[in-house]
Amino acid sequence: MGIFWLILGILMDAVGTVFLKNSLGFTVLMPAVLCLLCYIVCNVFISKSLSTIKLGIAYATWYGGAVLFAALLSIFVYHESLSPLAMVGLLILLVGIVISNLGDTGEETK
Repeated sequence: MGIFWLILGILMDAVGTVFLKNSLGFTVLMPAVLCLLCYIVCNVFISKSLSTIKLGIAYATWYGGAVLFAALLSIFVYHESLSPLAMVGLLILLVGIVISNLGDTGEETK
């Protein structure tokens, strides 16, 4: 069940980042409020995932996944482009997330 909460946390973090951009430095009220709400909900979801996923693995997966998803959203929502070097960096990040999760020995024990 922890992975479910972790995925929801990643999605909420990336969506919050889109609202962060739309808030224009927290000068536009509605996107700023939605950004904060997304980040609060994101942290609730991540905290729920920590009952079964190790902190280091959850944190690395959360932040790495949110970076990847936010980069994808920037392409589709804002029509931003990524340089080939940026794409290589994101691919390396994805490989790191996969390796860290594969290298984990199992769920956390209490």
